[in-house]
Amino acid sequence: MMTDRASCVYIGWLADQVKPNRRRNFDELLWQMHATEFVYVVANDENRVQDAHDVRLDYFRQTQVKSYVGTDTLGPISVLEIMVALSRRMGFITEEPPEMWAWVLLQNLELDKYSGRISRRWAEEIAEILERLIWRQYPSDGMGGFFPLAWPEEDQQTAELWNQMHAYLTENEDPHD
Repeated sequence: MMTDRASCVYIGWLADQVKPNRRRNFDELLWQMHATEFVYVVANDENRVQDAHDVRLDYFRQTQVKSYVGTDTLGPISVLEIMVALSRRMGFITEEPPEMWAWVLLQNLELDKYSGRISRRWAEEIAEILERLIWRQYPSDGMGGFFPLAWPEEDQQTAELWNQMHAYLTENEDPHD
């Protein structure tokens, strides 16, 4: 396991990948997202976990951190790492900045309102949102998840994240609308 200081540096690096609205402080939200383990419950979502492992490897390469033994040094994959990995995929597909997509994903989860100091009540609300995301306890249209759809062709509770992402990108061709 990484030291607390090393974890802080890593989470700071992840936050730079997200680059939320700079006028508001989202540090505590991002910490809570990183403290929440992502558990995949749909077949093939393990591929998104692998994408998050690749985010870790990218961190180690970019920062030239030598004191690690594989990506497991950072513990289980977090919701924040999954969001960063998804935003990178979306950026690659659309040629839009991954940071923009990370912000869109935060907004889709309705987490963008949790800035500044996180109260106990807010922390509980955030935990509920993240639990709903992880365990797919949102409606079949994906509202409450990363990829809400107006016209879903399949139940988003059972669709792998890859398919959800592509359906979302198809439905929202211009992310600036």
